[in-house]
Amino acid sequence: MCDYAVAVPGGKLTIVGTFDRLVVPKLPHQQPSFYLVAKCRFDSTEVGEKRVKFTFTDPDGKEIGALPEVKVPVAMREEDYTTAMQAVLCINGLPLTQAGDHSINLLIDGNQVATVSLTIQRAKS
Repeated sequence: MCDYAVAVPGGKLTIVGTFDRLVVPKLPHQQPSFYLVAKCRFDSTEVGEKRVKFTFTDPDGKEIGALPEVKVPVAMREEDYTTAMQAVLCINGLPLTQAGDHSINLLIDGNQVATVSLTIQRAKS
């Protein structure tokens, strides 16, 4: 998670202002916007179409948001032994109703393959 990100030619990512904690003025809170950046590497056994989806869950494990599932072709040049897929997504209006450790989950073909925590903390009065 970061304040801003962009993919640049050559497969490089420019990422500005990474974070894993948000201090919000009150709860409930709707986070105006942030960027979610992911880079996944695949080997030759994983070539083909993949279904990719990101979900957001609260500390109780309840889904509070999800991005639509997208189909991504994973292809590899003959001279390579791995290939990468990268995603730069702007997330607007994530609804936050409680403090604690939230999760951002990456699912590929319906299997959760990665999770990162986003801690939500209410600002002290």
